[in-house]
Amino acid sequence: MIKAVIFDMGGTLEDIYNTPETRLENAKTLLEYMKRHGITLECDPAEFSEKVIRSYGDYKKFSDENNIELMPFEVWDKYRLRDYPEIDRRILQAISERLTHIWETHFHHRELRPHAVEMLTALQKAGYKLGVISNTPSLVQVLWTLHEYKIFDFFEYVGLSSLHGFKKPDPILFQIAARDLNVQAAECAYVGDTIDKDVKGARAAGYGMTFRIKSYAEEEQRLTGDETEADYLIKDLSEIVTILEKEKGVKAYE
Repeated sequence: MIKAVIFDMGGTLEDIYNTPETRLENAKTLLEYMKRHGITLECDPAEFSEKVIRSYGDYKKFSDENNIELMPFEVWDKYRLRDYPEIDRRILQAISERLTHIWETHFHHRELRPHAVEMLTALQKAGYKLGVISNTPSLVQVLWTLHEYKIFDFFEYVGLSSLHGFKKPDPILFQIAARDLNVQAAECAYVGDTIDKDVKGARAAGYGMTFRIKSYAEEEQRLTGDETEADYLIKDLSEIVTILEKEKGVKAYE
């Protein structure tokens, strides 16, 4: 029987996407913040944005291939700002988490999915333990965003790749979440939007149920066989409650 429901963050609990406008605003905000701390880069924001995005792409490739999440300073030093050796690295180290937070909250447009609060309320009322596992380069952004959405208090556990040093689909993230929630892996359901990171990671950890919600990443999915798909493919978070009601026999929306 499922006793805990654990969620991915970006693309699952929230819709997340970026546009040329958000990318440019992100670059301007980063440059302004660095200048405030004595790091002045005389460059065009659009050009800066393209260069940093390209460098971050190399980090993402390394990170995804090895399921490793580096600390914020390492990401900025070795990847995002590697083309700017003139930057004072001591200052960069001191502000790297803040730069990461800016990136995550300005580069992307984020919005809580419809029915998220009602779904979480219903699951909590039905007695499920709730948690979050998120791949993120920031140490604080997910926690900050959960507070912004006013849903932080629903969760007994929040696990971040930036804190663990590993990232999904490494099963250790899913195993730690189950143990910290004091349940068996087979008693956990995981809700994510990707096959490679969410579905495969949860299954490798022995989770009893997987959900995949359609998201901006849908076009990136590449099925290699039916065994890679989630147990349930959903379009709305409210479907989770209906499905679990049938499994547990609890009318969570009453």
